[in-house]
Amino acid sequence: MKKIFAAFSIFVATYFLLSIDLSGRPVFSYLYDLTSPFSKSLQKSVESLMGKGIVESKEVGGKLFNNSLPKKATILKNEKAPEESLSEAEKIELNSLIKNYAK
Repeated sequence: MKKIFAAFSIFVATYFLLSIDLSGRPVFSYLYDLTSPFSKSLQKSVESLMGKGIVESKEVGGKLFNNSLPKKATILKNEKAPEESLSEAEKIELNSLIKNYAK
């Protein structure tokens, strides 16, 4: 609670200090005149960087999505399972391998 009160007090004190009238203008307007060229150029730089970042991330996302799609879908129709073309000896050998692997 003390921190909230201290922060609010600092805000109010700063507001009143910046509102003091000097030669018909508040102190804030003098400070604004001094800092506005820098703040405007900073804002333009940040906006251009953000714009480039958004465009680049859209491009990367598009490439990633396009590379994740299969080129051509392969659909097998009524193909026999490879198991059906095995001899009895091969089936027995495969079954024993499966049983040994499962242990």
